[in-house]
Amino acid sequence: MGHHYAPRKYLRGFCEPGAEDWLWVYDRKYKQFKRKHVGGVAQEKGFYSEEDEAELNRIVETPANPVLDKLREGGSISEAERETLSAYIATTIYRVPYRRSRMLKAAPSLFEQTIEDRRQWILREGERQKVAPEKVQRKLRQLDEFRDQHAGNPAALIPDKIRTPWPSELSCQLIFRMTWRLLTTSGPVFFLTTDNPAVFDWKRGLGQKDSELLFPISSSLLLHARWQPGNQCERIAADEACVNEMNQRMAAASSRFLFYHSREEWVMTLGDSFPCEPSMASNA
Repeated sequence: MGHHYAPRKYLRGFCEPGAEDWLWVYDRKYKQFKRKHVGGVAQEKGFYSEEDEAELNRIVETPANPVLDKLREGGSISEAERETLSAYIATTIYRVPYRRSRMLKAAPSLFEQTIEDRRQWILREGERQKVAPEKVQRKLRQLDEFRDQHAGNPAALIPDKIRTPWPSELSCQLIFRMTWRLLTTSGPVFFLTTDNPAVFDWKRGLGQKDSELLFPISSSLLLHARWQPGNQCERIAADEACVNEMNQRMAAASSRFLFYHSREEWVMTLGDSFPCEPSMASNA
């Protein structure tokens, strides 16, 4: 058994009716749809350290589980409970393969930008402090040597940053301060979730006035957060077109796996509509 990047308690909200530990998993890489136990999906051996795995359960999952239950049962939550769930959602953003993949892809450009910023700093400080030109050139040569040494694998310089499942305090606060709407459906089409359950536009981020966040809570409930004013946690019945739109956006941001409570052809079709990103998760 590996470390879960989507908790079993969370995935139980998308299991077969009457079979709370079983759900259907569509593997976009191999184009396979299989019925799986929640204990064997959305996990990978060694995905975190043992310490992080234990702390995720103690600090994040255990406090938020009753909040998930309350929302799934149709109840309302307090401001404190909404803050707890905000931390849970923010952690979900950081703990999944999708974020790691983005960090790995961004590492080369971030590395080059950091090198260039350092180069400009050396030149500015050399001029400001009237440093001898030969000393400035020596510093620049050392910088070039460092670049040549690490250019082939700049991600190796930040392994802890890539592997960490812990969100920033700003991410937690932004999610908490957004206006939450709870979209509900009674079918015939329900909400799915994926190996990247908390979806937003990474280029736009969470703090812009037009930022949105999607977080399916169960097959019949999805949290849609935005900055437009409104009643917190208002429940709104979503029509089929809205559910389809939410599912499309979720599938587009998945790394590899889609989770649904039944085997449906449209889930496979939807999964095949988007390119499958290289994923650091291997266990279906």
